[in-house]
Amino acid sequence: MGSRRFPGKMLKTLGGRTMVELISKRLRQVRNASEVILVTSEKQENDVLEAEGRRLGLPVFRGAEENTLDRFYRATRQFRPDAIVRVTGDCPWIDPELIDEGIRMFREKDVDFFGNTQAYTHPHGMQFEITTREALERVWAIQRERFADEQAFRSADMNPGSPILEDSRFRKEYMVHEPNLAHIRITLDYPEDLELLSKVYELLEAQEMKGSMEDIAQIFQAHPELLEINKMHNKYL
Repeated sequence: MGSRRFPGKMLKTLGGRTMVELISKRLRQVRNASEVILVTSEKQENDVLEAEGRRLGLPVFRGAEENTLDRFYRATRQFRPDAIVRVTGDCPWIDPELIDEGIRMFREKDVDFFGNTQAYTHPHGMQFEITTREALERVWAIQRERFADEQAFRSADMNPGSPILEDSRFRKEYMVHEPNLAHIRITLDYPEDLELLSKVYELLEAQEMKGSMEDIAQIFQAHPELLEINKMHNKYL
């Protein structure tokens, strides 16, 4: 809830539904994931976010504000998944079929990490990262040793993916999309993004589209003027 660029963005709405509700509804359509868990920070301002998660029937875990590696590590100790699919909370059009394909490829390639956050060819707002629990535990231990005490570690700005990506001891593979759709920005970081998301929502509803990545691409192909709304925040235009 404390986003510096757009405070309170997680409870902004599209079609009367909060971002949390939209994202969780789509992630529950992922066939090969057993559970959707809301992982947020312990800061008091996120009490309302936890309450929204509980309203939607989501398990909620709260941990460090800055160190999301530590937050995810401690969440895995509680829920004990075999692997973790990380999707950030500002992606209301995340495609469940894309996630399922990612899980399939992750299993097929038998790697520690798989995602589409390195080869940036999907729309901005369709990103995911998959990590084995073992890899997350290993990288947490490696990073924890760099800090003198727990508080300094919990205060470090660190996400779950970067330390794995930077460490050659972990096996990694990436998903690439053809054609490149990185110029489409449908994430929520700024008020202009919400304006764009609202217009996309209206167009999808009018055409009775489910909002898959292919649907989103068709909308932008038919309405290229949409790109003008948040182009000041789009580094791929």
